[in-house]
Amino acid sequence: MKDPVVALTLEAFATAEFLPFAEDQFAARSKTLGFYENGVKNLLARKQLAKLPLDAITVADVAARRQKGWPRPA
Repeated sequence: MKDPVVALTLEAFATAEFLPFAEDQFAARSKTLGFYENGVKNLLARKQLAKLPLDAITVADVAARRQKGWPRPA
């Protein structure tokens, strides 16, 4: 039997998987790449959220962060 896969934290996924993917996909589109980099920076600034495993992040976690000052979407 295989060991269960441990979910990456938001921070680990963002830095090891997502940002390299975005950099590769949008190398020629600096504004698009900047959009994704800024989004990741804003997510990782919420240290408690950044340290959570991806499979443990709930709507309540995100809602709690929004109430504490996350900007509302335009």
